[in-house]
Amino acid sequence: MSRFPVLFRILWFPALLIAGATAAWAAGPIAFSTTGMPGGGPLASLTPAQIEVLTDAAQRGEPTPEALAILEANPGLKAYLPPAWRALLDAATSVPGGALDNGSGRRLEVDGTGLKAGMPFAVDRGTALRDRVRLLAPSRKYDWRRSAYVSRLFESRLSSKERGRLEHFGHALFEARTDASTLPDVLPIPDDYVIVPGDEFTVRVWGRMESVHALRVDRDGNVFLSKFGGSLQVAGKTFREGKTYIRSKVEAVPQFYADISMGQIKGFQVSALVEVDVPGKYRSTSLQTALQLLSQSGGIRDIGSLRRVEVRRGKETVAEIDLYDYLLRGDISQDVRLQSGDAVFVPVAGPLVAVAGEVRREAIYELKGEKSLGEVLAMAGGLSPAAWRRRVQVERLESNLAQVVLDVSLDDTARGFEGMEVLDGDIVRVLAVIPEEENAVFVEGNVHRPGKYAWKEGLTVAGLIPDEKFFLKETFLDYALLIREVGPERRKVALPLDLRKAVVERNPDSDIPLRPRDTLV
Repeated sequence: MSRFPVLFRILWFPALLIAGATAAWAAGPIAFSTTGMPGGGPLASLTPAQIEVLTDAAQRGEPTPEALAILEANPGLKAYLPPAWRALLDAATSVPGGALDNGSGRRLEVDGTGLKAGMPFAVDRGTALRDRVRLLAPSRKYDWRRSAYVSRLFESRLSSKERGRLEHFGHALFEARTDASTLPDVLPIPDDYVIVPGDEFTVRVWGRMESVHALRVDRDGNVFLSKFGGSLQVAGKTFREGKTYIRSKVEAVPQFYADISMGQIKGFQVSALVEVDVPGKYRSTSLQTALQLLSQSGGIRDIGSLRRVEVRRGKETVAEIDLYDYLLRGDISQDVRLQSGDAVFVPVAGPLVAVAGEVRREAIYELKGEKSLGEVLAMAGGLSPAAWRRRVQVERLESNLAQVVLDVSLDDTARGFEGMEVLDGDIVRVLAVIPEEENAVFVEGNVHRPGKYAWKEGLTVAGLIPDEKFFLKETFLDYALLIREVGPERRKVALPLDLRKAVVERNPDSDIPLRPRDTLV
């Protein structure tokens, strides 16, 4: 029987269902053309595994490196590809190797062929097609001001400067980095990697004889070593346990020794669900963690929670990840490795508060157990040195009825850091100290070092100026002015002063006691 009906069902129908999602990448649905396709021909050489790879690429809406390798080995399939893919292959193969070097920052642009100008792929140096065509991550710059929910909650109550400074804390973690290099295919396998059916062991035996065995884990979870125990159950074990188990079986035979490594890794399907940019099923391996899957699915949406990401395995929640632990404390202990069928579930975000003003990290934060003003300010990095502790303003949506403003002094032990409760939708503003010096006097004019000087009780003009070397040459010392602020309205008055008598002759009757904010001119 021809493989064409299978390929048609696998590739065309799923692609038709996801055509709307893939329209941003290509002008039409990702579907393999069926017109004039023979019953055998290029399809006869495809294995079920290769069909699965092409299926996955069609569902993603992008030609993955594995799919490109299959297309390169089966050029007859090109005629049945969607126009966008054919244009990609034509453009990549028509350019001499290395003519478009992605290191220069250029992108291959194809117009009029079903691809958008500046489409997300580039041609790198290399000989194999799969090495020369590299997909670039789509640009994703999260902006809470474009979020329907978050912007409605805060934007109208923030000043223009505050709107420009505030970020939605944590979402930058998932921004696409188009300049990041792709991880190599060959990576060291960690000892805690969990073995699944389809994985491959490479067993090198030496001693009385030498041999190399490629052992694939079958569907029952076994590998078969005919001379060393027959079927060995390894699925479900960690890589360390599997290596130890196989080595023990080989070395149980006298004068035989073994070295075990991991060959190819079999992938499986996992799911990213609910509040992620691109929810759905993804191919994964036991090397991948929950955070890596979130990045692969485009990151967490504007209303998704960064504090309660769940990893579900069947009916059990095996981990709950608080990304703030990672972002604020560097704790990634909850970022578990995925297993077949796992689902990474992102619920709707919890309470949100905006913190602006004199803190170390202005941002919009999600609350999880934090209730007091002190806990929220600690999450924002604490107060800056310019913060005025006597007035922190909390703007609140009171019981869905009205907007109210509350002023709190952090020096008030009754309603300070711990006494003030913070609620969903609050805006916390930490005001700055008044930008005026309270214990300074100023010197201006024909002197060597003009500027501000510290005031202390009992300071006089003669005490401020040590001798005549304080003045520049040709300074007229017989007349100067002392400008002083008087009264609650702080009106300025000018007091005449003879610097010659006060400073040079040290006449106490001509000296004048100074007050804070006096200016000597």
